[in-house]
Amino acid sequence: PVLMAERLAYLPSIFACVLAGGLYARLAAGRGPGASPGWPFGKAGLHMIVILAVAAMGARTFVRAGDFHSDLTLYRSDTRSCPRSVKAAYNLGNALSRDGFQEEAAASFERAVSLAPWLGIAWSNLGSARLQLGRMDEAEDAYREAVKADPTLVTARASLAGLLYLGGRLDEALAQAQAALDLNPPEGDAAQLRELIARIRKRLSPPPSAAGP
Repeated sequence: PVLMAERLAYLPSIFACVLAGGLYARLAAGRGPGASPGWPFGKAGLHMIVILAVAAMGARTFVRAGDFHSDLTLYRSDTRSCPRSVKAAYNLGNALSRDGFQEEAAASFERAVSLAPWLGIAWSNLGSARLQLGRMDEAEDAYREAVKADPTLVTARASLAGLLYLGGRLDEALAQAQAALDLNPPEGDAAQLRELIARIRKRLSPPPSAAGP
């Protein structure tokens, strides 16, 4: 479950490097059993083996460092190495969405929710990606799944309310918007919800009767 798990090996690897360096120093100084005349090619062979090992590890480090070029390269690498990681799929979806790749983002969020159907925020972000693609019915399904997975998720309820409002299903839109407002969202979100609720109520109100003569 840990992203970039190689960092957990950084500190232990210091001791391994110290031990390897100490052994190399002993052998190079002729104080170890490996420094006997039977060592292949003598000390030159020892130095060549060490140089090749350091070069190989340096090349691998250089390749891995390229994965950190951007969020996209990092999370693409994570999903390749850990295809069943929910975090990797979710983070890749967010990075793709930020860069405007909504089709790929939707696919990545779909992978995340297939691995963790209880992850409401992934369902909500999947709904947003589908909405950007104009797939309204699928977006609504994703928002409903998000609310089902996490009833306290303000963004999912607010987005669902807006989608229902655009579709003319005002009663249900009002219920979702009010439920989102009852969750005490930040003031900016609360102001938008209050405005949406006011618009819905205005459309639901019967037109005033015509005044008599």
